[in-house]
Amino acid sequence: RASPRGPPPRAPPRRSLSSPRPSSTSLPVLGGFGQHELYLLRISDDRVALTLTRLLSHLNQRRARGGLWVDPPVLARTFADLSDGVLGFRQAAKIEDIPFPWPYAQVIAFLLCVFASVFPLISA
Repeated sequence: RASPRGPPPRAPPRRSLSSPRPSSTSLPVLGGFGQHELYLLRISDDRVALTLTRLLSHLNQRRARGGLWVDPPVLARTFADLSDGVLGFRQAAKIEDIPFPWPYAQVIAFLLCVFASVFPLISA
C-alpha cells in the first residue's frame, strides 16, 4: 500500500535465475543469492530437491546449535509441510508433462456443447 507521504522505497535489485520454461516468473529471494548458491542452482538438474535439501539441512543445523527454539512436534510438522509442498509440486509437474490426447479433448468439447444445448430442453 502506498504511503500518503510519497511513493514506497524502491526494493534493491534482485538476481533471478534464467528458467528453461518461458511461462515461469521470477520470484524475489529474501537476502538474495550467494555466488556458490547460484552456481549450485545453475548446474542442478533438480532445483526443487536441491532447495529443499539445503533448507532442511539449515533447519537441522540451527536446531542442533540451539538457535531454533521449537518443540520437536512443531519442527516435525514443518518438515511434513515442506514435504507436502514438494509432493504437490511433483504432481503438478507430472500433470504438465503428460500430454493430453487431442481427440479426447475434442470429444469432450463436443459432448459439453451437446449437453449445454439438450439439457435445458429435457429439464423443461
